[in-house]
Amino acid sequence: MKKKKRHQSGHNSRKSKLVITSYDQTPAKYLGRGDPLNVEEQKLRFLYHGITPEFKFKERDSASARSKKMVEISHELLPQATWILDRVRARYGNGEGYLEQAFGPRIDSQGGTEALRHYMVKNDVEGMMSITWSKDLTCSGRMCWVGPCLKANKPDARRYRLMLKDSTENSFLREHGIFCIADHEIGTHFIRSYNDGLQPWFSNRERFGLGRLSSNTLRETEEGLAALNTLLNAKSKYLFYPALLYYTACKSEEMSFHELFDHLEYYLRDSDLRWKYVMRVKRHLEDPSMKGGTGRDQCYFKGAVDILLHLDQIDFSVFYSGKISLSELQRVKHLVRLTSIKLPHFMRDPAAYVSELRRIAVCNRICRKPSAKQRATERSEARQSTKGYVRGVRPSSVSAKRTPWSLTECYKTN
Repeated sequence: MKKKKRHQSGHNSRKSKLVITSYDQTPAKYLGRGDPLNVEEQKLRFLYHGITPEFKFKERDSASARSKKMVEISHELLPQATWILDRVRARYGNGEGYLEQAFGPRIDSQGGTEALRHYMVKNDVEGMMSITWSKDLTCSGRMCWVGPCLKANKPDARRYRLMLKDSTENSFLREHGIFCIADHEIGTHFIRSYNDGLQPWFSNRERFGLGRLSSNTLRETEEGLAALNTLLNAKSKYLFYPALLYYTACKSEEMSFHELFDHLEYYLRDSDLRWKYVMRVKRHLEDPSMKGGTGRDQCYFKGAVDILLHLDQIDFSVFYSGKISLSELQRVKHLVRLTSIKLPHFMRDPAAYVSELRRIAVCNRICRKPSAKQRATERSEARQSTKGYVRGVRPSSVSAKRTPWSLTECYKTN
C-alpha cells in the first residue's frame, strides 16, 4: 500500500527535483526477480512461532526459473571469509558492534533522504533518479531502471529508481552508512549503468564480444566493486557483510533453515538480520527446510577479492565507463568513449582511490602471492640496502621502499 509521495527541490531548476515515494509493502512491479511476495509474513511466522517459511513468488518466477538462480556454491574463499568474521567478532564482540563502529548511529528515512539529496548534488546526478522507501524490501537497497529494450538503443529514455529499505533491518540507515550505500548504489551501479548507455556496445554487446548483462561473471565484477566502494565512507574497513554472505552460502549445504539461523548467532546476534541472510540463501529451494542453498550472493566477496588482487592492472576510468567485467577491460580499452562519462566523487583523485582500496586489501589480508622471481629480487635489494648498517636496525630507506600495502608485505602477514 502506498503511504505518501512528495517532491523536494533544492534549487529552482527542474533538474534538481527529487521525487520520493514510500510504501508499507513493496508493489509487485518493484520486486526483483526471485523476490518472495510474502517475505514479511513468513518472517513473523518463523521468528515468533518457529515455522519454516513457505515462500510465494510471481507466476513468472516459476520453479524452473528460480532453479536458474541456484548458482553452485564455492568454498575456495571460505578460510578468508571465516578469518574476517572471526576478526570482527574478536574486535567488536558481534555484528552489531561492528555496525555501530563502521556506519555510525541510526537515522530515519527523512534524514537518509536529505543525505542522499546532498550526495546527488555532489556527484552531479540530481534529478536523474527517484527514491522509493519500502518497509519490506528483501535487501537494504537496489538500483533499478525501466525503459525501452536495449536493442532499441535509446539510453536517454531510461528512468532510474533507487529502492531503499525503511526499517531497522537496513544496516546502512545510519549516519555514515547512508553514504556507504550511496557509494554502492549510485556511485557504482548507477554510474556504470548510465555510462554504459554512451558506449558503442550498449545495444549489441555480442557484436563486441562482451558477455550478457545477466552473466555471473559481470555480476561478480559489478557487486564486488560495489562492495568495495561501500567501505570508502565506513569507519571500519572489514568486508564483513560480503564475507558473511559467502560463509552463509557455504554453511547452507550442511544445515537446514533453522540450524543455519541458529548457527549465525555466533557472528550476528540480531535476529532480523540473521533472518535476511538465511532467507536470501534458502529462498530458491523448493523446501527451505532442506539442506542446501544458492551461491548467487557469494559474488560480492568473490568479486571484491578478484578486484583487490588485480588493482595494479585496472584502469579505473575505463572500469567505470560501462557495464564491463574485469576480464573484459583489455577488450574495450581501445574503443571506449571516455569524453562524456560521469565519474563518482571518489574517482576525482584516482591515486587516492586506489590507495584506499589497497588499505581495504591489507585490512582483510587479501593479497596476491608474489612470484619466486619477485621474492628473490626483493631479498637481493634488501641485502644491498642494508650494507653498512648496524645489525638489527632497519634503515629508513628500506622501510620507505616497502609500503604498508605492498603485495609482498601483505602476503607475509598471512
